[in-house]
Amino acid sequence: MKKEVRKNPNRVKKIYLLNIIALCSLVLLSVLSAVLIYQRYYAAERELKKTQVQLEEARHDNTVYTQEDLDARVNTARLEGNAEQLRMIRDRIREAYTDGESTLGVLRDLFSEELVVKNGGTYSFVPILQELDRSGFKPGDFIPANGIMRYVGSRSSVRLMLGIDVSAENGDIDWEKVAEDQVTFAMLRAAYRPEGGENDRLMPLQKDEYFEENLTGARSSGIRAGAYFVLDAVSRKEAVEEADEVIRILNGAGEENAAYTRTEKINSYVAVVVPVPLEEERTYSLTEAEWTEYAAAACERIRGAGYEPLICGNLNALVTQLDLKKVQNFGKWVINYDNDPYYPYPFSLWRYSMSGMIDGIEGPVNLDVEIH
Repeated sequence: MKKEVRKNPNRVKKIYLLNIIALCSLVLLSVLSAVLIYQRYYAAERELKKTQVQLEEARHDNTVYTQEDLDARVNTARLEGNAEQLRMIRDRIREAYTDGESTLGVLRDLFSEELVVKNGGTYSFVPILQELDRSGFKPGDFIPANGIMRYVGSRSSVRLMLGIDVSAENGDIDWEKVAEDQVTFAMLRAAYRPEGGENDRLMPLQKDEYFEENLTGARSSGIRAGAYFVLDAVSRKEAVEEADEVIRILNGAGEENAAYTRTEKINSYVAVVVPVPLEEERTYSLTEAEWTEYAAAACERIRGAGYEPLICGNLNALVTQLDLKKVQNFGKWVINYDNDPYYPYPFSLWRYSMSGMIDGIEGPVNLDVEIH
């Protein structure tokens, strides 16, 4: 037997705190340096134009400048522009942290022409794709009222429909009470892949234990029902097999009774969830091209079976793991726990909270809105 080595918890905590402090310092230094370089050109260009105006005015008062004089004025303008930009950046960061704003919020404000997403202790800066359509939503367009997200932007045609997404983890649900609490749609987990297995053998997809009960309860209460599953494929073949198994569950094949009646069928989206895998998970080493191929293959299979597919993921999964240009024909279900979806491209659903309270459900539940 291996001897168990016990770690000193106080030492671990100190090391952890030191690492956090060092990481925050590096982030701030990186922000200052990166933003300074990013805006240097624009500052210099503005100051050069100012200098040109001054030189033009000087020309009319018969003042004569040598080439050295002109070079000196240009260099001075550049230095003044850089110093001014640096001062503005420092003031913005000081103001943000004084007001309690997060590092992520500061970065997103400073790098408004890029998507800034966080994964653990790292940040990714992803250029916004100009060739893709935009959602048209802006920060401040959405605000929650009593936990329910509302649209307060200027587009009078926009409507939000409240929804939830649930699984066996939510336990027994009183769907009549859920319907009375303004919920109009529900995304139900159809299947999942259990952990473990003998000799690390991959376990097959298993139907969610509450799927049929939730489907029947939602539809009988007048709530539109969709479905979702988490993509766990490491090949195109596995992605198709996973989609086919979910389709079989949705169609009711293999059940003791006949296929579901028409009123018990899924009548909303079927979503393929793209996860952000942990280092020990089998999908951790997948490339952007592979994630894109497998998600698209699953969605094509779902569409071929007569359902409307969505690709679901948080911001990190959507913008760093997928080539969005190649999956723009599929709707998106964005997961972002904030008052702003932040995702700049069109999307169909947005999960904005994982701590909602809905009548008929014991404990917190994920809240979503459908955009119309």
